[in-house]
This record gives sequence, C-alpha cells and structure tokens, in this order.
Amino acid sequence: MRGVLLPVMVTLLLLGGCAGTPFSPLSQPEAAYEDREEALLYLNNWIMAGRLSVQREEEGWHANFTWKNAKDHFDMRIHGPAGSGSAKVYGSGPYVVMHTPDGRVYTATEGNDVVEQEFGFKVPVRQMGFWARGIPYPYSRSERVVNEAGLLQGLTQDGWKVEFLEYEPQAEPGTQGAPLVLPTRLVATNEQGSTTRVKVIIDSWQLP
Repeated sequence: MRGVLLPVMVTLLLLGGCAGTPFSPLSQPEAAYEDREEALLYLNNWIMAGRLSVQREEEGWHANFTWKNAKDHFDMRIHGPAGSGSAKVYGSGPYVVMHTPDGRVYTATEGNDVVEQEFGFKVPVRQMGFWARGIPYPYSRSERVVNEAGLLQGLTQDGWKVEFLEYEPQAEPGTQGAPLVLPTRLVATNEQGSTTRVKVIIDSWQLP
C-alpha cells in the first residue's frame, strides 16, 4: 500500500472497557495500545465475516459480507438481501475496484468513491480493513481515544467518527499465548453533507 505514515494525535480517556468481554484496566494503557497497534499493523492475512448496515437520512441498506485480507490486497464480497445478488470490492495498492451483480465495473483510488458511484452513499472501504483490527488507517491523520484497557475506543479520521463498541478475544491457531483481542462491533459516522452512519458487526474472525 502506498503512502506516508503520518503522526497521530492522541487522547487518553480513562473509561471502562468496551461492551462485550470485560477487560481489566492497565497501569499504562497508552503504552499497551502502542505495542498493540504495532503488532496489528503486521497482522496482514486474515478473514472476517459479518453484517453491514448503512443509514443516510431516511434511507437504509444492509447486507452480509466476507472480507479476505492478504498483505496489501483485500477482497470483500457483499451479499445483499435475498435475490439482490452479490457485489465484489477488491483493492491492491492505491486502487479499489467494484464489480456489481449486473456486471458493471467501477474503479477509483479511494474506496469511498467506488462505493458511492454505485450505491449513492459513502462507505470507508479502504480504512475499514484497519478499523476492523482496532487501529487507525495509517496513511492519513487521525485523533484517537484509548480506554483504560489499552483498546481503541474512539477515532476521528478522514471525515469519519468511529466508535468501537465491542471487543472479543480471538484464538490464534497453534499458539499458546493470550488470544488476540479484536473488535466485533463498531459504528462510523460521517456528517459531511447528508449524515451517513455505517454499522459493522463482525460475527467471525479467521486468523493465520
């Protein structure tokens, strides 16, 4: 993936752990988060599956999705309500491509653009692969809030405000250490123009 890593503005907010599995407070949550972020940046090969909903004013849309990540390449399949077909969104480097169920193809250098061309609303596709891991997208500026358990609780980036509502431990096959803690529920809100709210529920993670 191309780009230059930019500094992150940090806020440490001593709040209780996110919903879901409770996590114990740490004596140095910000230091723990920074170690965690570094490790998660190198978690490049994984699969997640879940549900996605988008709300814009009076309009609503929902679908199931599967996301496969391999280093800087991702492949996302979006399965709409019964009978509406399946869209494919994939990206490598700076490019994002969408194939619609009726055979149309859109290409853009930003995930927001390619989704908006087809559906008329914004979805932060490029950033989502990082936000889903509980870390900021590393190629643009951000402001973050870390809770007392060393987990990302809030994030402002690229016009989006992201709330990390739930984390769960995910066992890594073949490992004896503590399981990796990853988000299972988050909400991203964009108030530029018409307010758009994207809700993501991750039902399953597959780690290498």
